[in-house]
Amino acid sequence: MGLWSERPSGPTSNDKKRMPSSANALATAASERRLLSASSLDDDERFGHEWRRLAGVRSLLAIPVDPPRREEGGLVVVFFAEQRSFSDDDLELGRRLAGAARGGLERSELYESERTSRALAQQLARMGGLLATELDPVAILDEVANQAPALLGADAGAILVVEGDELVVSAVGGETPPSALGSRLPSSARPAGDVVQARAPVAFSDAHEDERMVHDDPVLTAGHSGYLGVPLVGLEGGFQGVLAVYSQRPRVWREEEVEALAALAGNASAVLSNAELYQRVAMERERSFAILANIADGIVAVDREGTVVLWNQAAEQITGVPSAAALGRTPLEVLQRELASDDESSHHERLVSVQRGGDEAWLSLTEAIMRDPVGAVSGRIFAFRDVSSERIVEQMKSDFVSTVSHELRAPLTSIYGFAETLLRRDVLFGEAERQTFLGYIASEAQRLTTIVDTLLGVARLEAGDLQVELVPTDLRAVVSEVVASVQETSDVNGHKFVLHLPDEPLAASADREKLTQILTNLLDNAVKFSPGGGTVTVEAHRRSGNVEVRIVDEGQGIPEAERERIFSKFHRTESSRGAGGAGLGLFIARGLVSAMGGRIWVDSVEGGGSSFAFELPLAVEPALEGD
Repeated sequence: MGLWSERPSGPTSNDKKRMPSSANALATAASERRLLSASSLDDDERFGHEWRRLAGVRSLLAIPVDPPRREEGGLVVVFFAEQRSFSDDDLELGRRLAGAARGGLERSELYESERTSRALAQQLARMGGLLATELDPVAILDEVANQAPALLGADAGAILVVEGDELVVSAVGGETPPSALGSRLPSSARPAGDVVQARAPVAFSDAHEDERMVHDDPVLTAGHSGYLGVPLVGLEGGFQGVLAVYSQRPRVWREEEVEALAALAGNASAVLSNAELYQRVAMERERSFAILANIADGIVAVDREGTVVLWNQAAEQITGVPSAAALGRTPLEVLQRELASDDESSHHERLVSVQRGGDEAWLSLTEAIMRDPVGAVSGRIFAFRDVSSERIVEQMKSDFVSTVSHELRAPLTSIYGFAETLLRRDVLFGEAERQTFLGYIASEAQRLTTIVDTLLGVARLEAGDLQVELVPTDLRAVVSEVVASVQETSDVNGHKFVLHLPDEPLAASADREKLTQILTNLLDNAVKFSPGGGTVTVEAHRRSGNVEVRIVDEGQGIPEAERERIFSKFHRTESSRGAGGAGLGLFIARGLVSAMGGRIWVDSVEGGGSSFAFELPLAVEPALEGD
């Protein structure tokens, strides 16, 4: 006696025509779940010659069995060496054998299922660990497409990503033909379209039973048959695409395999969503840092503890503190003062001063407070710009207004006082006294005119409305005249003037009136800022196509930090605060020199006097008649 079990698959009508009668008989018995017996194989027409060739087999008994988790039925076949008439006991024995076979199959199925599930779980865990360390979406897709076939022992894998109304093959693995990568399919193309519609796993043991699927899917077109696809779903429920595996031959996909691939797809979806989120955050962070790095305002951010976490390039330039020295420290440690306001509800712009090297810098500062969900301060962002120059200009304007008011008030007061005196009827003045008073009035009126002319000159320079008439002008004569005029009209306080002029004419291309104004301003400054009894030296000479004029005094000199600024409007050095004037003389002198095509500069040693020089182009001599 022998034992054999069979689970024939359902044959097609064409297959049945080609199958031996014995196979037909067994298949019918299995599908109809009925017992089949043959007492003599030699005489039974249901069994062909192939059974008779089985050595020593004369009879058989086939008992139906329902294998666990299978739709098709199966048979347990008992073979007998002798012909045998089957009794009820034989049939009962066959049924018991079938029951034992079914129990064995169930245990085998359970064991195989458990072993497969454990292996799949271990492999999923390894894959999860690999994926968790990856933050590049493209690398994640490639990794999953390669790991999915290995997970199920399949032959090929592919990931199709949703892009609008299309599915794009974005990654392939296993034996997938490289030509499939980048293929674009309609979102309704089968079998991936079935996954899109169902939002659930879709399996086909043999996709070649449907020609449309073979035509639509580039991997099936390449010759694969079995198909299993599961959805890739984002963290917020958004549909990302389809993860599919393929087998070369038809294959029945087990339930645990479907679950394993779905689990891999779930892990991949989560990791992919995190990677895409990380990429977006990283991109936004880079964009934000690029914006902050190139913005003109200084930006400083501190965390909950008040430690600097951001110090942009503008903050470096404004404060003079590099970012590396500021990060990880508090603003108090970096700038020696707090930036945070005591009033957390105030968002108004305010002025604060900080030390920048050895100087004081003024910042226009605004502050934004960040709060956590419970309302506690979680950080602060400070935005500031350097208003030191604006503050200096404002201070200079204020000083200018004050100075000009004083300069105007002094001659007006004198004029008014002498005029009131002359108008008194209770006092009789002699002719000499009247002439003296009128002389003072004329002198102060001239002084007032000079101040007004100076202000008008500044206005013309700023408006670009200054007119100059350049003609050949002998500097020797102009310098001599101006020095003589200053000696006669100014309070020279014992100053001595020394002239160094060439014997031959020194013709420059200049406007005589403007040249006189320049020399007067420079000589007035030399007298004003030199000690009593000092010497003022004036020299002029030709130098490489130009005429240079230099005025040297024996004053206190000009600090190096102020030598460029002294030609600015309203600027006055610390040593000139009490010397009077509106701080416009050098500004006008530079403007006039520039208008005539020249330049002006100063050489000075602090405590050792100053040397102001300017140069103008040499005059072009007119051509002689007949040349």
